[in-house]
Amino acid sequence: MMLVVRVKSCEVGVWRDVLCRRRAEAVAAAGATPVAPVDAGSDIAAEGPHDEMFVIARVLDVLRRAVPEGQPRELLGPTWLLDPVIRDAASEAAERLSEAVDVFRADGVGTSADHLRAAVDTASACAATLIGLDYVQNHGVE
Repeated sequence: MMLVVRVKSCEVGVWRDVLCRRRAEAVAAAGATPVAPVDAGSDIAAEGPHDEMFVIARVLDVLRRAVPEGQPRELLGPTWLLDPVIRDAASEAAERLSEAVDVFRADGVGTSADHLRAAVDTASACAATLIGLDYVQNHGVE
């Protein structure tokens, strides 16, 4: 199943970091997969990491494109990739928010109020995307 995700500009950095980690994992998996001849009609499970790298590269390309101010980027990709990326991005954004709060509480100097607000916006947007994914999965919306 394909999924369309609208990513706000504040989410792009988190998404990029999550996708780059997944790409590194896929590259490692592709390097660990022994190369074997493949018959035209056989199951090509060995292509999995290569397919994932291709799809990740496509999504990263969309994230790099400029969009008009205030408009989200629309990502189209398979659910098998975007589902874990959405979940990881929400967790990553929450962790970044927690760190920003800790630094701000500690001295108020290491993190500006604007930086803290940006972390709140990013965590909120990523959580909203996760809630949207949950809705789609639980209500069969396509």
